[in-house]
Amino acid sequence: MLYSNFYSWWLGFLSRVKSSFKVLWHYKSNRWHFLIYFILLAIISWQAYSIYSNLSGNLLVLRYRIDFGASLIGEAKNIIYYPILSLSFFVFNFILALSISLQNKNRFLYNLIFVANNVISVFISLYLMSVYLVNFS
Repeated sequence: MLYSNFYSWWLGFLSRVKSSFKVLWHYKSNRWHFLIYFILLAIISWQAYSIYSNLSGNLLVLRYRIDFGASLIGEAKNIIYYPILSLSFFVFNFILALSISLQNKNRFLYNLIFVANNVISVFISLYLMSVYLVNFS
């Protein structure tokens, strides 16, 4: 009996997620935001890979200040956390948008959530660009 209750709950959950995703996918602006985000994620991943592959040592300067010099130094393998950070922001915002779409259909709020996600990805890309310039120029 417990198995059938869990099975019915799981099927109900999947049908709610499917209907929420249809609501999100219905708006053309959301599709553009998804496309832009995945292009940005590819750029961020490429930047992280190029920094990791071009580094000759094990240390990486993550922050450099003009007056004080290198103020944050980390290991080279930690550069992979930045694409993962961008992906985690996307997953969180996507789950937030799915939970909002269960309650009502608010296009402005969807745009706000996904634009914020794309802005965060742009800032992560700019940060990786500055890390690249500090370490290789």
